Amino acid sequence: MAVLVDITKCIGCEGCSVACKMYNGLDFKAKPRNIKDGHLELDDNRWTVIQEFHTANDSLRFVKKQCLHCLEPACASACFSKAIQKDEKTGAVVYYPDLCVGCRYCMVACPYSIPKYQWNEQFPQVAKCQMCEARLSKGDAPACVSACTTGALISGDRDELIKKAHEIIASDSRYVNHVYGEHEVGGSEWLYISDVPFEELGFKQVSDTPVTNYSKSYLSKVPFFAAGWALFLAGLTYYNHRVEKNKNYTTISNHHLQDRNLSLKAKGLLTLILSLPPDWDMTLKGLVSLSGDGVDSVRSGIQELEKAGYLRRSRSRNNLGQLLCTEYTIYEQAVPENVTSETEIDDNLNIIYNEESHIGKSDVDKNSHIG
Repeated sequence: MAVLVDITKCIGCEGCSVACKMYNGLDFKAKPRNIKDGHLELDDNRWTVIQEFHTANDSLRFVKKQCLHCLEPACASACFSKAIQKDEKTGAVVYYPDLCVGCRYCMVACPYSIPKYQWNEQFPQVAKCQMCEARLSKGDAPACVSACTTGALISGDRDELIKKAHEIIASDSRYVNHVYGEHEVGGSEWLYISDVPFEELGFKQVSDTPVTNYSKSYLSKVPFFAAGWALFLAGLTYYNHRVEKNKNYTTISNHHLQDRNLSLKAKGLLTLILSLPPDWDMTLKGLVSLSGDGVDSVRSGIQELEKAGYLRRSRSRNNLGQLLCTEYTIYEQAVPENVTSETEIDDNLNIIYNEESHIGKSDVDKNSHIG
């Protein structure tokens, strides 16, 4: 579903703005929070606005502004938590507050500066036009389109509206030979035609190349960075807690934090392990519960620490070759790979804790072992 806006037919009645507030439950009494160059701009309580322009030839034009609902939305591409998604069926770019983490990357990414933030709310959310997605899914037009009495807003299939727009332009010499939104940043669901150059009406001059073409290769790595950063912060939290508990000394070195070959995830995991009591049973399940990260993420961190030489696993067997228990040695500094082996481990294991290493024991009959 797309919308064609004919600026020549808009009389500035604000009927569309009223319909938007009514349908979305926005506050009618809220004071304007964003005024620029004498124009009322979008804010968290105004998802669409009508702006008045006096053009070079002294003409008066009213322009409706709202989210353009791009075909390839930069805001959705920038949102690693998937709080903003493009509905392929309706074409609406929809915000899901339950998924939002408040990073506001969408506000930075949008080439039109559409998403706004609820700065005055205790639990703020991002606010933008949803294009009345629930109405679209039922085959109805957006509330603002239904409220327009002059025919300035027409909804329908995007390709058909583009065809109609070019027919209008070709039949009336007053119109500028440009359908705004047909190609801008890859195209949008909202299209505009006008008899006044768009740059005189406050429209941003942007590239036809979708912003997502520049961002995909970088943003695809954000979830992995976020997971590693979360684990790193979790480790630092436990580190700080241990230092606070032992005010006169600390039992943790920071050699691994200075190791440039280790990822943030591995550094955070090792910091977490070193902060634990010497007699703590180091199982995969336990590390997952403490770090708040997933099993696969913790396991990959363990594997990285083993490869780097900060962690060694040794298994003890009886005379029949049966596995008795697994011993984990965690080093504060990286050590050569051949530090330990199965034959060096005695059947009767004790917990050892000293300045050189942290050694924990995990019985083999337990379901979850590190790695």
